[in-house]
Amino acid sequence: MRRIKTYLIIVNLIFLTGCANKAMPDTYVENYDYQYRQWSDSIAFPKVQQGSDNIVYIYKNGFIYYMEEGNDVLVPLCNKVDCLHDRETDQQKIKECNASVDLEELANINPDKDIAIAKCGDYLYCIPLSCYETDERILYRYALDGTAKDVVYKWDGKSSIIVNWIIHRNNLYYAEKRYYEEDEEIKVECTIKRLSLNTFFHRPETVYTAEENLRVLTWGNLQAYGNYVYFEIISMLPKEGDSQKEENNGYDYDRLYNKTFVYDIQADKIEELQIPDMPKSVHILGVQFWQDQIILDPYDDEKRGDEPMPVYIADLDGSNLKVLSEDVPQAGYFLSDGEYLYFFDDWMEDIDDWLRNPGKYVVYDKDMQIVDTFMTPLNENGRAQRFPVGDRNRMYFTYEKEDGTWGVKCWEKKIGEYRGKTITLTEIMDR
Repeated sequence: MRRIKTYLIIVNLIFLTGCANKAMPDTYVENYDYQYRQWSDSIAFPKVQQGSDNIVYIYKNGFIYYMEEGNDVLVPLCNKVDCLHDRETDQQKIKECNASVDLEELANINPDKDIAIAKCGDYLYCIPLSCYETDERILYRYALDGTAKDVVYKWDGKSSIIVNWIIHRNNLYYAEKRYYEEDEEIKVECTIKRLSLNTFFHRPETVYTAEENLRVLTWGNLQAYGNYVYFEIISMLPKEGDSQKEENNGYDYDRLYNKTFVYDIQADKIEELQIPDMPKSVHILGVQFWQDQIILDPYDDEKRGDEPMPVYIADLDGSNLKVLSEDVPQAGYFLSDGEYLYFFDDWMEDIDDWLRNPGKYVVYDKDMQIVDTFMTPLNENGRAQRFPVGDRNRMYFTYEKEDGTWGVKCWEKKIGEYRGKTITLTEIMDR
C-alpha cells in the first residue's frame, strides 16, 4: 500500500509539473489569470472576484460569500448544514466555517484591512496580511463549492512581512520585506517571490531582490497579464556628490524615485520599463492592460498633477513603444474592462477638495474614440467613490456605514447613455 501511495504521488507531481511548464498565450485567460479588472488606483487589495457561470465571489468582514448574478443574494461559501456562518458567535465554530478567514488572533486590525481574495482555477485564495502581528502568515485555499478550506502554506512572520500579493496562472507572486541586523543596524531586504501552487511540495523562490542601498517607501504593487508580471518600487536613493538631498529620519537621501519592472515568466528575465529621452524627474507609475498591450503612464515630479503628459502603449514586455494619447493630465489614470478603456481624472491641489471631487470618467472604444463620459455618486459622508470598473457588463463593490452595517452595490453598465451624468448604483444587499 505504501508503495502504491508513493507511486501515485510521483505520477501526480509529473502531471502537475507538465501543466506548469506548458506555454500559455500572451492574452487574458479567464479563470486562471490575475483579475486586473478588479483593481483600481485606490483598491490594491481586491475584495471581488469574477467566477464562471455568472458567479461572483465577495470578501467582507472576515467571510467569503458567493452570489449568482441576477439572484442578488449573498451566500457564505460554506456548505455545512449545521453552520451559522457569519451569524455564529462562538470563535471556535467560526474558525471551522469553510467561509471564514481566520482573524481571531490578529491584534488591533480592521477585518478588511489589507485582505484580498484571488480566484484561480477551482479555488479561491486568501492571505490575511495583517498576520504580521503574529508569528506566521497563512495562505488559505477555498473550494468554490464551499466543501473545504485548506492551509496551502505557512510563513514564519517573525522577521518578514508580505506587503502585497497576486495569483496568476497557478503561481502566487508576493512582495516581501525581511528585517535583519547587520553591524548593529536594522536593515530591510525587499524581494519579489513566487510560490508554485501546482507542486506537491511548496517552496518559495526569489524572482527579484531590490538594491541594498535603497530606502524603500512603497514595494510591490503587483499586477500580471499573459506571461508577464509587473511590480513597482518607490524609494529614496542615498546621496551622491552635490545632488539635491532630503532629510529623512536622520538619513540623507537623494530625491524620491520610482521604477516599474516587468518579469518575463517564460524567459525568467527582468527588465525596467523605460521611456526613451525622458528627464530624470519622470517616472512610470505602474501599467494598465489594453488589447493585449500595456499602457505606460508617466509622471513628472516637477509638474502639477493637472499638467499634460503623453501616454504610451507598448507590447507586454515594453517593446514597440508608441504614443497612445497626447496631452493627458498626468495625475489621472486608465482602467480597462476588456471592452472599454476608462480614463479617470480627479486631481485637486487641496486634499479636502480632492476627497469631495467626483472626477470625470472618459470612456474610449477599441479605436480610441470617445464614446461616453460619466461621474460617480458621492457616498454618505460627501466623499467621492473610487472603485474598479469590473467586467464588461457590471461592477460590484462593498461599502460600510458608520453604524457598522455594510452592503454590496452594483453598477449595471449602459455605456453610451450617460453623456456626462452621474451613474446609478443598485443596492444588492444591506447587512
